[in-house]
Amino acid sequence: MKQMDIFRKILLTMVGMLIPIVVLFAYSNKENVSVIEREIKSSSLHKLSFFQSQMDAQIYQLNTNMLTLVSDVDILRYVIRFDEDPFEATVTRKSLEKRLLHLSLTSPWNNRTAIHAPMRKEAVSSDAYEIYNPKRLNLLNRKTWLFSGEPDSPSTWKFTKFMSEPKKAAGDINKVNMVIESQFSAMNIQDMLDTYKLGSSGNPFLWMPEPDRIIGNRTAKPANLEMITNQLGDISLGERGSATFKLQSGEEVLLTYVSMPQLNGYIVDYVPLQNILSPIFKNTYIFYITCIMLLITACIAAFLLYRHVQVPLRKLNTGVQSIKQGNYSARITGITTSEFDQLFVRFNQMAEQIQKLIENVYEEKIRVRDATLKQLQSQINPHFLYNCFAHIVHMSDLGYNEGITAMSHNLCDYYRYSTRVDKPNVLLEEELKLVESYLEIQQIRIPRLTYTMEIPDEMYGLGFPRLLLQPLVENAVIHGIEPYFSADTIRIRGAVTEQGWEIWVEDNGPGMTEQAVRQLTEQVETDDFLSADSYGLRNVHQRLHIGYGPQSGLRFQALPGGGFRAGIEIYNRKELEAN
Repeated sequence: MKQMDIFRKILLTMVGMLIPIVVLFAYSNKENVSVIEREIKSSSLHKLSFFQSQMDAQIYQLNTNMLTLVSDVDILRYVIRFDEDPFEATVTRKSLEKRLLHLSLTSPWNNRTAIHAPMRKEAVSSDAYEIYNPKRLNLLNRKTWLFSGEPDSPSTWKFTKFMSEPKKAAGDINKVNMVIESQFSAMNIQDMLDTYKLGSSGNPFLWMPEPDRIIGNRTAKPANLEMITNQLGDISLGERGSATFKLQSGEEVLLTYVSMPQLNGYIVDYVPLQNILSPIFKNTYIFYITCIMLLITACIAAFLLYRHVQVPLRKLNTGVQSIKQGNYSARITGITTSEFDQLFVRFNQMAEQIQKLIENVYEEKIRVRDATLKQLQSQINPHFLYNCFAHIVHMSDLGYNEGITAMSHNLCDYYRYSTRVDKPNVLLEEELKLVESYLEIQQIRIPRLTYTMEIPDEMYGLGFPRLLLQPLVENAVIHGIEPYFSADTIRIRGAVTEQGWEIWVEDNGPGMTEQAVRQLTEQVETDDFLSADSYGLRNVHQRLHIGYGPQSGLRFQALPGGGFRAGIEIYNRKELEAN
């Protein structure tokens, strides 16, 4: 398990100390906000309830005035008398107008009271301008006040209530003696809302769901009121309550409401939470900024310690690991004036001495490897030469002089090519020419033999070990083609891979079983190779191991439709290109 450095330890310690403090503060802050919100709700509900009682008192006074007029005997005598003197009727009418005016003035609200006499086809009002019109009278004796007015003209908004006598005859204009009408302007409510707002930080308004009208204070923003009422319409409202909404600007508000049954509406007040909770939020920001500054200070201290202790130790560890992995040229650079300078200087001196010793040993190993490669190459060359002489003897017995001449010329070219020990590596193009000469010799022996070469152009210029491909071709001809009359094709194919290069030699002979392929692979890997026929394969595999590392070597595969292929895979691509 990887140990944590001192930089991470200091940071984790600081974070571990700050987390409980931040969590405790956040919890305390949340509780404080919750308590304040509850107190705001309670206070706002009390204020709204008091405001509701004030409005109810004014409406109750208007209702009382109407009841007084309904039970007045003089008024009843006036509305049902028809035989009185016109002068006396006029005097009575003026007296009633004066009385209605006095009743209207008893209320601080701007209101109007009227008496409608269906039997006399007359109307008397407190403003002396009433004209009898039975079509607009509502004789149902509703307990609530009716709202009317133009939607886009708040100055025309008003509330009206009718009271008929007798009550049992309500609904039939021909059976009632009189109808009392009381009316007041919505501006009265707006004036009260303005007064309420002067002593509060809220924004009160009256909302009537039917017919969806809003009477707000004169400083309220209509867009905010409309957005709040739209949200109120989506929830179930009781007699009183509170909720939290967001305005169109994204500002969060705390809303409280109480019902106003007589007006079929709700008195609503909303307060921006930001204005009330801003001191708490300010303290919260200061606390968090302080915590961040403490954390930054801890980071700076940890970074200084990390830079002057951890970084030098890491450089030293990296240098040791590089030497351990075989990079003896590794040196520690970027030395600064610190206590580690002397240690770095000693490490560089030690690494330099180790590099010199390793280079001497490596040079000696290269000389030994070159000697081994030359020895293996000398073993392959006689092996091919013996086979060629055997072919010549065979053709001499048959009297095939042209074949002997062609084979002799090809053998001469081959021998001239293979005896250049001073140049162990050649271009792949030269090695392919040698293979082509060999296959032409074999075509003299086996007329049915055909061959193809599919090598990418970019591979012709590659450096390639001498006499490395010819043993694979020879093995394919002798063991895959010659013994079987149905076998007649040799295919040589090259390819570029991500790791390096590969060349495959395929024949269409009967092939080998999977078990035989595994056995052949195991024999090539072992030191004791018992099969004399495959001696050349063993030498090729050893040369690839020595020249290009343990990952390179020979690979064998049995083809699905019959046949066998042997391939050279070289993974050390850079070394191959360098050759």
